[in-house]
Amino acid sequence: MGQSLDIPRVIKDDWKRLDLIIGKIKLKLGRGASPTFTSLTITGLTASRLIATDASKALESSDLVNWVAGTANQVVVADDSDGTITLSTPQDIHTGASPTFVGLTLSGLTATRLMATGSSKEAASVANLTSWIAGTTDHISVADDGDGTVTLNLDTNTRTLLGSFNGIFLEKLNFTISYSSPTVTGSLEQDGGGDLIQKFSDGYTTLDCTDPVLTIDLTTYVGTDAVPKEVFVYILQSDKTTIVASNTDWPATEHIKIANLLLKSAATTGSDGGALVNRNWNDYAFGSDSQGHITHIEDRIRQEPSQWNSGVALTLKNSAGAALTTGNSSTAVEIVTSVGTVYQLHKHTFPAFDMYTVGTDDAHVVNQPIDRGGAYETTADLVTDVTHYDDGSASGVAIGNNKYFNLVLWGVQNRSGEPSHVMINLPTGQYNNEANAISDVDGTSVFDIPALFKGMGFLIARLTFKLSTSGPEWTYIAQEDLRGQIPPISAGVSVTTTDHALLANLTFALAGHTGFQAQGDVLDDLNTLGAVGADSEFLVGTGAGALAWENAATARTSLGVGTGDSPIFAGTTIFSPMPILVFKDSNSVGDASVGFLEWRDSNNTRLGFFGNSSSGNDDLLWKNESSGGHISIETTGAGEVKILANTVVSGTITLPLANEINFRDSDISIGSTVDGFLDITADTEVDFFYNNADVGDAVDGQSLYINRRAAEGDDYIRLYIDNARKGLIGFSGADDLLQLVAAGLTVNGTINTTGVYKVDDTQVLSGTTLGANVVNSSLTSVGTIATGTWQGTTIAINQGGTGQTTAQAAIDALSAVSGATNEHVLTKDTATGNAVFKTSTAGTTFISLTDTPANYTGDAGKYAKVNAGEDGLEFDTPAGGGGAGGGTARIFVWSPDSVTQGTWSIGMAVVHIYGGYIINLTGVANGDEIHFSTYLGAGTYTLKMMKQHSNSTGIVDIYIDAAEVASFDTYSSSPSYNNVSTQTGIVVGAGGVKDIKVIVDGKNASSSNYYAVIQDMVFYRTA
Repeated sequence: MGQSLDIPRVIKDDWKRLDLIIGKIKLKLGRGASPTFTSLTITGLTASRLIATDASKALESSDLVNWVAGTANQVVVADDSDGTITLSTPQDIHTGASPTFVGLTLSGLTATRLMATGSSKEAASVANLTSWIAGTTDHISVADDGDGTVTLNLDTNTRTLLGSFNGIFLEKLNFTISYSSPTVTGSLEQDGGGDLIQKFSDGYTTLDCTDPVLTIDLTTYVGTDAVPKEVFVYILQSDKTTIVASNTDWPATEHIKIANLLLKSAATTGSDGGALVNRNWNDYAFGSDSQGHITHIEDRIRQEPSQWNSGVALTLKNSAGAALTTGNSSTAVEIVTSVGTVYQLHKHTFPAFDMYTVGTDDAHVVNQPIDRGGAYETTADLVTDVTHYDDGSASGVAIGNNKYFNLVLWGVQNRSGEPSHVMINLPTGQYNNEANAISDVDGTSVFDIPALFKGMGFLIARLTFKLSTSGPEWTYIAQEDLRGQIPPISAGVSVTTTDHALLANLTFALAGHTGFQAQGDVLDDLNTLGAVGADSEFLVGTGAGALAWENAATARTSLGVGTGDSPIFAGTTIFSPMPILVFKDSNSVGDASVGFLEWRDSNNTRLGFFGNSSSGNDDLLWKNESSGGHISIETTGAGEVKILANTVVSGTITLPLANEINFRDSDISIGSTVDGFLDITADTEVDFFYNNADVGDAVDGQSLYINRRAAEGDDYIRLYIDNARKGLIGFSGADDLLQLVAAGLTVNGTINTTGVYKVDDTQVLSGTTLGANVVNSSLTSVGTIATGTWQGTTIAINQGGTGQTTAQAAIDALSAVSGATNEHVLTKDTATGNAVFKTSTAGTTFISLTDTPANYTGDAGKYAKVNAGEDGLEFDTPAGGGGAGGGTARIFVWSPDSVTQGTWSIGMAVVHIYGGYIINLTGVANGDEIHFSTYLGAGTYTLKMMKQHSNSTGIVDIYIDAAEVASFDTYSSSPSYNNVSTQTGIVVGAGGVKDIKVIVDGKNASSSNYYAVIQDMVFYRTA
């Protein structure tokens, strides 16, 4: 056992033990010893410090920072100033930390691959990325590229669908036309400037349109002023940087359309400031308001009327709630429609409608006269509320008793689930008969749907009724189905139709063009009928509206010309070499006891007859039984009327003017067995001829003898008229050669005499002289003077003379004409009755007119018309104003001629009555200004402006040619639309094309901005 080195306990007075203890202490604490202490205090050291040895191996205190060094960007050593240190890394690296490294290399990974964590969260390389990326069928496809990458693409069907956008620019384009002699140039850029992105089937490309813009020379594509040419401008997919043009059409290959032009000559294109037509073909993705192109298309579609799709079948109910059918009457008429579907943009359900059953199903009278309730009046019973038609006045016109009229019904399609409505358009007139009302020959039916209902209104039916004021009650006449038809006019103007009977160059005019049947209908009827059953059968129409074959006997009975019938004909013609009209009293040939032809008037009163009018009487009479009537026998051409032997004429025979009776080849005796007279009279002349093959020809030996038979042979008068005696008339007799019991003798021709003419045994005319001192005698024939001049009293103007004895005197009697003769006119001097030249004053004097005013001064633009007394002319102003342009001028506010200040935009809103408006939308400021041009004739006008009011709109002033004519404050605390302001008494001094300026001129103190929203502007002339 080794020696124990434990230090024993010291015992008093035990020195040996003490020596042992000292020895052991030496062993434990000696130079080579390694003593162990439970604790050790060294007073020479610093408290709370590490103990180190110095260079002499002596113990000393030291800070730990002196013994620990860090590594840059790896371990950081921080002195805590108390002898301790703190170790850290540049960033946290614990399991919950997210350290950041500029680079990290993991040798266990595969180069050029993505890294992922394994099942134990260890880092690992991704061999195939498709295990991490999945596509979607018909949307996105994912393809492994074999190198750790994948290719993503739209699905084939999706790429095909996106092909619908091929051939467009993503941005809005601006293509303009300019002219610099002799070249016409088209210029393309993005609207507002910049490049354009093209979309073709092979992807997207950028078209450089910036500094300079892309251009094309269009000079070779222009037309003439008389025949402009259409030009198609585009870019081909095969040449994406070049603009192409064509006069033919768009190309058959893939392309982007730029513009559709109509160009006159190059020079005129320049003087006009551009093309006759320039339609930029814009299909950009979205507009400046970020609204997409599809919404633009939808907006355009919603401008169309609603389209009926199905249902909405119309029926009527009477006052008892039973069905009211055509031909029946009722004191109440209720509208009923079935459920249906109608398109706005999308299909909606039109609910079933029943005015009789459902208390809230009321109709609305669109154009009800103001005095009858006004527009859109609600009605629960048509008979009670529809009593007048619309003639444009406030009162309307009452529908008359037993008059026919038409109502047009249309529906308002609201969203499905919202109550929809039935509307009624009143007519503009009424009819006296059913046929005209059903045909609506005067176009009184109103098919319009107001613009406020654009895209929501659709036609249902036109109903024809007859009013009976007793009750009152309506008779249901007819219904015309209008479902699916488009309203004829969308701006609230009534349609006008023309009666077919008034149209020119049409066949079947007398029937009013209503009797035609479609060719297919006729052929269908014939196919159903089949072949004719026997010869001599007729094709006739039956009462059932079909065709049928009838034999001759049946046809005669059907036509009312059979045995026992009394047919009525407008005329009858018998065609035969020997036509015979036989009157029979039975089916056997024999005498008719009474048979005649008679003529009757519209009251069925007999005017006359020809035939045997009484039984047992053999006389054949031709008798006129009317007062003042005549029986005329006449021929035309070379024909004759012959009066044969044993013909007795009693009464009076009167020959009309220019007609005659010729008696030939027989002796004619005209006499009487009783006292009386033979009167031969005519309006013109009485001619007697004989001994001539052609009556009336003038040949020698043709004479007329008029003898008075008396006891003495020389007591007669003989008139000779023959060529042998040169047309002379001879008077012979012992006494009283010729007596003329008349006021005078008129001779049309030349009187030749070898003697003299006397009046009261006083000579008035001979071959050489006029009787002296002869008064109250005159020559009434018009003739000529072979030599010499008229002597004695001058011939007055009203007798065809000049009122003067010589030609010079006649000229001198006229007032002198000075200066240019075109300044004077020849007219009558009312004081003297003579013709005089007069100078015009201020204006040109009328010629041969005695009207007021006497000249044209101050009457510019007026027209001449016959005055009320029909004895002259007068000036008048045409209706609506004088001169061109007088009347009404409507300003299309959405198309200004120029913009002086501000950015003005066109908008559409359903709350606006016409949909469209113009507004200074961006950069709004006081003084924003636009200009329009229109023609206004001279006169006084009233201005009506329709606009929108709001709490941000300003004061709008209107100028005509720089002169302010109106000012309207458009402020209101809340938005309001379709506000109409009126300015009267606007005077236009001289007619012509006027500059209309609209400017924002300040604002109401309560308004927050200077917006101007203008919907419509109309000038109409009042004087």
